[in-house]
Amino acid sequence: MNLFKLAVIGVVSIYFVSCVGERKTLDSWLEHNIHEAIMTFGPPAQVTSDGSNGKVYVFSQTANNAYNGDTYYHYIFFYAYTDGTIYHWISKRGTIPPQRINVDMYIH
Repeated sequence: MNLFKLAVIGVVSIYFVSCVGERKTLDSWLEHNIHEAIMTFGPPAQVTSDGSNGKVYVFSQTANNAYNGDTYYHYIFFYAYTDGTIYHWISKRGTIPPQRINVDMYIH
């Protein structure tokens, strides 16, 4: 196997493991109260309706691309029922500041 194929397999493996780790971590928040998430992540950048009777809480982390200096954001959307119980989450990356992101695009 040539070095390039080995490198690609390595990168894909690392990406898969990191995604599985994030999924496992975020799945652990299901059935918890949103106030626990707020105590852990700090105040959400945005809170809006989920289109039903609950809310969507948008948390984010900022990062800079080391190659070109561009700023990007890692968003975590927690969906919670009216009693605050988290029932769903979505993780995305993008370049729009979290206060300005259109949460309606992610309403399920």
